[in-house]
Amino acid sequence: MGLAHADPVGQLLLRDAAAQPLGVMFGSWKGFALCTALGIVTCYLPYLLYTFGLTGLETGKASILASFEPVVATLVGIFVFHEKLTPLSAGVLPYFLLSVL
Repeated sequence: MGLAHADPVGQLLLRDAAAQPLGVMFGSWKGFALCTALGIVTCYLPYLLYTFGLTGLETGKASILASFEPVVATLVGIFVFHEKLTPLSAGVLPYFLLSVL
């Protein structure tokens, strides 16, 4: 199951966007507001919270913490979204963890 199947709410909200993406966004105020809200919630807000969370950390600790982000994202994809672990991903993860240490 791919990540695209993990977000049925987003698929329902944007079901017409695949056919006419610009028409959905600029066709009405509702479409523009929906696209703007999705942009804020999925792009701006997480980055803002991530940056705010790192303000209390030292530079070295923040860089080490940021290095674990791809590993955590891979594990969340496997265990939460039931993504398939490819041999390449399985082979790279231990080396990535060793490089952080």
